[in-house]
Amino acid sequence: MDHFLKQLLILAIAMTIGACNSGVSVFVNNPKINFSGIETAQVNESGYFQLNWQAISKKNAYKIYVKSSELPPDGYSLFDKVSSPQDAFLSLRKGTLNKEQIVADYDFIADVKEAGYEYRVPIDPNRFYVFAIVPDDNFANVPTKLIVSKTNLSTVMMPTINATDKSGLSRLTWSAVEGALSYALYIDEKAETPIISSNLTTVDFASYLERYPGLCIRSQRGSLVSECQSVKSSSLISVIQEVVSKTANGYYKSGEEIYLEIHYTNAVNVSGSPRLPLNNGKFAEYVSGAGSNHLLFVYRVEPGDDIPFLEVRNGEDLVMTDANIFAIGKANVTLPLVSDSATLQGHALLTIDTIAPTSPSAVAFSSTLSRLSQFD
Repeated sequence: MDHFLKQLLILAIAMTIGACNSGVSVFVNNPKINFSGIETAQVNESGYFQLNWQAISKKNAYKIYVKSSELPPDGYSLFDKVSSPQDAFLSLRKGTLNKEQIVADYDFIADVKEAGYEYRVPIDPNRFYVFAIVPDDNFANVPTKLIVSKTNLSTVMMPTINATDKSGLSRLTWSAVEGALSYALYIDEKAETPIISSNLTTVDFASYLERYPGLCIRSQRGSLVSECQSVKSSSLISVIQEVVSKTANGYYKSGEEIYLEIHYTNAVNVSGSPRLPLNNGKFAEYVSGAGSNHLLFVYRVEPGDDIPFLEVRNGEDLVMTDANIFAIGKANVTLPLVSDSATLQGHALLTIDTIAPTSPSAVAFSSTLSRLSQFD
């Protein structure tokens, strides 16, 4: 009996080997993929929607449709969130559409063969977007999973300004915003160009910028930006708002005096005699103002001080040799930049001309005069 079983086993092995050698194979059927539409939708680093789905096969093509609206499409508030690794700031929903709805209400935007698509249109954070993917014009595959999202980056939370150990610099810190790739500081919410950009959550900036009441910061992700969050200066820090002239516009010669005034955001105290540097290499000397937010300086014109437009040395510090300006907190001593309206030329037109005019030379007349015509 044992011998019979051994023979049977050998025969079975031989038949199997023979079958393989003759090209006979056994396959496990791969079930047809049931297309479920968009799997993930993210906002990429350029600020565009990146859509991805599971391909049915390498041969399939996909038509992409979109609908954008100010109000959410009917019924979408009742749908569950899509459970996939999305950016937290991107609110997602799913639903179904039929062919009539897609044809009537949606815009065709692309025909692709890849299992992904970048919607290269700047995102309007005040609108809702609905995307539908239709494989091979086969609307029979509907219901299709849709993505509905009203994109919105959160505003920057808790922006705080503190003094630094560096003269003329303040430090702004804030909490990171989910989904943000960078942050930008603006003079006000209407400004189109930021004064500072950073991908960190702290930045040092010129303290005099604190004088702008509309100073604000936005979170950004490519073309997607948040509302501009107001940045309030610490009331303990006092910064230079502007430099103005208390002397009338005009030309000034040697021996004359020009009074200049520095305006601070808060009251400051003064010890010693700080000096205000000017663009002709000279200085205005401190006169008065301690205990207030206006400090008065005087500049006495000397021979050789000539300059067409008198200005402070923009972006430089007051000369503080044996002197100090201080508030309840820190008082900044950095002057505004030359391109800023807070500088002296933004308020005054002062010309220093110490060269006295020369007397005109005597006019020489010819000794021979022409004979005048006589009239009757």
